[in-house]
Amino acid sequence: MKGKGFTLIELLAVIVILAIISLIATPTIINIISDTKVEANKRSIDMYAKAVENAIMQYQIKENKKTTSFDQIKKYIKYEGDKVDCEVNIYEDGSIYLSGCRVNNGDVLNYTYGQQQTT
Repeated sequence: MKGKGFTLIELLAVIVILAIISLIATPTIINIISDTKVEANKRSIDMYAKAVENAIMQYQIKENKKTTSFDQIKKYIKYEGDKVDCEVNIYEDGSIYLSGCRVNNGDVLNYTYGQQQTT
């Protein structure tokens, strides 16, 4: 039976090599996961902004008037996805600006949608 298996030294060498590979790969994988979450949250905000823009159009068509009030269009917002909470500014021309956004009650993202207008 001698010579048909691995020695303890060979097994330890393999374990040490695997440990080194995992120590190198783990931070990279964690950064990729973190970056992916941030990008997914940004896309959620973009989709929510599109839902707000659609709600403004629906309000204008159904009520036959313009709005600059977020409260007036809330019932028209149709958005399925992550819970997005933003400060929404609606301007006279119908454009919007979203800032201070949170996704799923997480941290406030340093990401905005639209152009902020000066009044």
